[in-house]
Formats: sequence, structure tokens, C-alpha cells
Amino acid sequence: MNKRGISPLIATVLLVGLVVILAAAFFIFFSGQVKLQAEKADVCSPTKAAGISFTTSCTKDGNVAKLTIKNTGKPSIPGVWVRCEGSSKSETILHDLNTLKEGKTKKSSIKCNELLEEPVTQVTIIPVLVNNEKACTVQEKSKTVLCN
Repeated sequence: MNKRGISPLIATVLLVGLVVILAAAFFIFFSGQVKLQAEKADVCSPTKAAGISFTTSCTKDGNVAKLTIKNTGKPSIPGVWVRCEGSSKSETILHDLNTLKEGKTKKSSIKCNELLEEPVTQVTIIPVLVNNEKACTVQEKSKTVLCN
């Protein structure tokens, strides 16, 4: 009975390779889930969203979108979803505005290169409100602007 198995070095390499493959699959699956969650968040009721109005502009510095957002409506806007779009990919990021009050302007820089891996060409801003301590989006008030 002279049976031989694989060497400990080859076994270690195989195990490390398996862990790397599982980690990559895990990352790919959950990065898609975050985007899906952003796009399927609870939608605010029409009465809650009625007064939402804002203006926005965008300039770019590579993968950084420099946004200027002005609240021209009645309710304060606590945050926004920012969908950064490149030539072939998009990435959605939740951005906290620290409650943008009526008539106020906020300038923010959004780093869009985590998944995008290319210069940002345009952004879509989707307002987020808080309804009974739960965030809700106002999809119908979203705005898309080109980044110069």
C-alpha cells in the first residue's frame, strides 16, 4: 500500500485559490444587490413628495463629480441617491446632504470610481426624504445632468 496524495504546498495553493474565487463571487453578487436596493427603495407618497424641487449642476474632475444642489422647494432634503454614469457603466451612491433646507445650496464632491472605473459623463440625482423614520425616494423628481 504505497498510496500518495497531493503535496501540502499544492493543497494550500488550491485552498487559497478557492477562497479568492468565493470572495470575488461574493463581491460581485453583493455589489449588484446594493445597486438594486438603491433603485428599488421605498417610494415616498405623492403628498410627501409634492413640494420637492431642486436645481443641480455638475462639473467633473476625472471620476469625481462636483455637484451643486439648490433646494428650491418647501421640504428640507436630507439626502440624495447619486447615479454616476460613464460611457458604459453606472454606479449608485447614497449621499448625505446634512438636511438641505429650503433655499439653501450645497456643493459636494462625489467619488464615482469604486465600480465605474471610467470618467463620469453624467449624474442622476434622486431626492431621499425621511418618512416615519424610514428613507423613501422621490423618483419622479429625479434630475439628470451632464458633467462638463
